[in-house]
This record gives sequence, C-alpha cells and structure tokens, in this order.
Amino acid sequence: MGIMSADGSTVKALVAAAVLAVLPAACTGASSPKQTHRPSPSPFKSTSNSGGSKHCPFGSRLSGYYLPPLELTPSRGPVGTSVRIDGEHFTATCWPYGAGPTSLFLSFNGSGAPPGCDLVRDIDRAARVGSYGQVSGNFEVPARGWCHQDTHNPPRRPRLRPGPYSVSLACTACFVGAFRLTPT
Repeated sequence: MGIMSADGSTVKALVAAAVLAVLPAACTGASSPKQTHRPSPSPFKSTSNSGGSKHCPFGSRLSGYYLPPLELTPSRGPVGTSVRIDGEHFTATCWPYGAGPTSLFLSFNGSGAPPGCDLVRDIDRAARVGSYGQVSGNFEVPARGWCHQDTHNPPRRPRLRPGPYSVSLACTACFVGAFRLTPT
C-alpha cells in the first residue's frame, strides 16, 4: 500500500520507476556467439553506445538505446508495398523475448487519425528472430488498422492514413524502426 496524492502523481512515479527498472533488467545477459556488425545506411543504426546504455551496445535512439533497430526496405510506400525486414543483435543482451517468430506493429504518428483513435496495425508473425540474433521477414503494407484501446465495441478498423508510422517488434512499445505510408 502506498500514499497517493490527489492527482495520482505518486502512482505515476511508481509505475514509471517500475518500467525503467524492468526494461534494463530484461535486456542484460550473456552475449551470443558469432555476432557480427555490418554498417547500415539507416539513420537509426547506432554502431557505438552513443545513448550511454550499458544494456545494449547496438541500441538505437528510437528505443532509448535499449533495442537494436530494424532496417525496412523500402522504408516508405503505399498500401500493398512489399517490405523486407532485416536486423541483427537481437540477443539476450538486447532482446528479452528470445528466438522465434514475432509480430510487428505499425503505429501512426501523424495527424488525421479518427478522433479518439490510437491507430495501430499488428502483423502477426511478420518477422523471425534467429538464435544468433539476426532478424528477417517481410510483410505487405495493409490497408486497415484498428483503434488501440478503443471504447467502441467492436473496435473501429479505419483505413491506414498516409504519414509516419513507428515500427515495433513483439510489443507496441518496443520501437525498432520507422515507415512512411505514402498516398496511393
């Protein structure tokens, strides 16, 4: 039991502290064998630990330097575009979820979403994390998303809007890339 102020700030501070404590702990561990680094033209790639995190030396600024970035090819296109996913260093030191198939999430960051709609699209099993930390996969940019935590029942499924999208892997808060949806 804790003491809560009228505005709930104590609870907010405790939740924030818990999140910050769990993510670094989940991202520590022994490194995997046979990791290599290849330079990438991606602006999200960090070859040095410029973020100061000791948890993931390959972390990108998208995730606060806790998770490595993914490279999406192409990084922009209209609905129906086939996109290739590539990444590396998704191991115990930088990736708490382990090897295997995983979902990808596109989260709209632009203006023009329906009122009260946090526009998201999940793409089930779009990527696969290998035992040595390599990520590969592909997906076709879908036409529709859904309103995350929508109060409507069933949730609304609006068309994806042209603009910037954050790309997450395994969870909606695990930011690892960016994609720009262009008009058709």
